[in-house]
Amino acid sequence: MNRKVLSFIVGSLMMVHSAYAQVEASVDHANLALGQSLTLTIVLPDSGDKPDLSPLNANFEIYGTSSSSQMSIINGKTSSQSSYQVTLMPKNPGKQVIPALKVGNDTTAAIAIEVTQGSAASGKSAAGSHRELFADVSSFKQSTYVGVPVVVSLKLYIAVSVANLNLEQFDIPNAKIQQQGKSIQYQDTQGNTNYQVIEQKFLVTPTAAGDITIPTLRIRGVRAGQNQRQGGFFGMMDQQPFVISSKPLTIKVKAVPAGVNPMTWLPANSLNVSESWSQDSRQVKVGEAITRTVTINTDGVMASSLPELEFSKPQGVNAYPDKANSSDVVVGGKLRAHKTFKIAYVPTQAGKIEFPATKVEWWDLKSDTMQHVQIPATSFEVISDGKTTASAVVANVLGDGNKIAASESTTKTKENNPPKSIWFYIALAIGALWLISILAFAIWWHSRKKSKQTNKSTAVGEAKVVKSVSIETVTTEKEALNAFIAACKNQDIQAMNKALLRFASLHYNRPVYSVSDIKDLNAGNAKLADLIEQFNLALYRDASFSHFGEFAAEISALMSKKKTVKAKDKSLDEFYPR
Repeated sequence: MNRKVLSFIVGSLMMVHSAYAQVEASVDHANLALGQSLTLTIVLPDSGDKPDLSPLNANFEIYGTSSSSQMSIINGKTSSQSSYQVTLMPKNPGKQVIPALKVGNDTTAAIAIEVTQGSAASGKSAAGSHRELFADVSSFKQSTYVGVPVVVSLKLYIAVSVANLNLEQFDIPNAKIQQQGKSIQYQDTQGNTNYQVIEQKFLVTPTAAGDITIPTLRIRGVRAGQNQRQGGFFGMMDQQPFVISSKPLTIKVKAVPAGVNPMTWLPANSLNVSESWSQDSRQVKVGEAITRTVTINTDGVMASSLPELEFSKPQGVNAYPDKANSSDVVVGGKLRAHKTFKIAYVPTQAGKIEFPATKVEWWDLKSDTMQHVQIPATSFEVISDGKTTASAVVANVLGDGNKIAASESTTKTKENNPPKSIWFYIALAIGALWLISILAFAIWWHSRKKSKQTNKSTAVGEAKVVKSVSIETVTTEKEALNAFIAACKNQDIQAMNKALLRFASLHYNRPVYSVSDIKDLNAGNAKLADLIEQFNLALYRDASFSHFGEFAAEISALMSKKKTVKAKDKSLDEFYPR
């Protein structure tokens, strides 16, 4: 009897042992460098339990998990096996232990690993150890000034098949980060290993003096597993997640030099200023537009840091500046920028005009000294064409630019007008009161008539009002020119086209159906022809157009050159008020 009881107990213990077998766990490699990841695989036959990963958080960062299952049928018996993969990155160097993990009622065995201080970011050391994946962060400059950007390059070296690459977001205290374009790819050889390199550049601009540190950058992805490298159908499903890290990079940031105004602080490795005019001749006619182009080219500073140059305007000249155009580009790891200013000038009186010199101060980063460049003074001789007065082309832009009032100006006479008598002003006041009475009666009569109209007639009336203010109702060149200038100020291409065609039809006293007809009617004006070509591209092909001031000045000059002009319009003054 005792033997039967003992046999029953032993059999029960064996059944319990087989039911709660120890869970198998393994790693893909037990020796790795700090910043390198490893994959922990947990295999649990016939179990739906998931492991408790919380003990790993003490010494490891968990970068991802995945699971897979496999089912087999042998001699009619079905069995399944589940695998659980965990991507880990050690937090510290030295001998480490992946602790035992609980899975249901069982646990895995602890696994010993060794983490060296080796760099995952050094290209030379990685190449020497034939690493399959590593990252490198570098900069051409190890020090800079406040506000002076540094080009930082992140390179990912790849010698295996990878996919789903993703750079984790990062932040740099006391600095602004700007990604420069898209990443580029090329081939490189380190030691005896050929790598595909993916490079991404960033502009890092310090905002305070001191040291800034580019933190450890981490790139996540998946790479082909051992089965996938060997081929086969199921090998296509064998992908291993990975995480690689770079070394931190520290850059020293110097404060603005003593005695330099931070508001005008313009540091650069090099800076030059160029100037050109739309004509080589230094002789120009009254009412004829000339265009000045000034370009600043720099090395080592962003275009947003370049100053807004102020250009003095001589007496007897109207100025129409366009908005400045600027751009940045990284060439060979160096930042280059340029900014272009364009101003159209229209002389309004004969004589000599002189544009004074313009000085630009900047700080030379190479020699740590203040430098300056200067645009030399330029003079023009303005001659009269015999048809224009001393104020041939003048504009008066009011309010927000939606209303433009034009007034006629006449030549000054040598005789002074005699003073008006008091009876003149009394008569003028009586006349004004009479006109106000008539106007009030007309308003009353109109409102009384309008109140009797139906909704339909009201709609028709509104339609007529809209039609009454359309460009087709403009009857004078001055009104059409003012409408064109207003459209230029608002940068409304379609409105410019309608107003320009109306102006041309009135100016040439013939139907004008396209702006190309205006170019044909002014065959000798090369500048106007070029502006019309660019305007056509913007009108019909959605190309960019930025020469609104020049275009307005050229069209206004057409009116000033008309032979039969009784008095000249005030058509342009300051296109962009200064």
